[in-house]
Amino acid sequence: MVQSIACGAAIPREMMPDFFKDYNVLFGGGNTSKYLMGLALIAVIAIVVNAVLYGVKSLRAKEADQAAVPSMMM
Repeated sequence: MVQSIACGAAIPREMMPDFFKDYNVLFGGGNTSKYLMGLALIAVIAIVVNAVLYGVKSLRAKEADQAAVPSMMM
């Protein structure tokens, strides 16, 4: 199915699985703003999750560095 759509075959939307209905953003069509808002929401969530994971990783690295320093040197 991916190859059929990629080569430009005309397939009615009703016959396509839900995955391919998101191609509306690429090729235009109805409700594009709804799909763009969904993609923007996913992007924001991904950025927030990435920032949280990066923060946790940084804190763990700091704790590991502090644990490696002998107590007499503090």
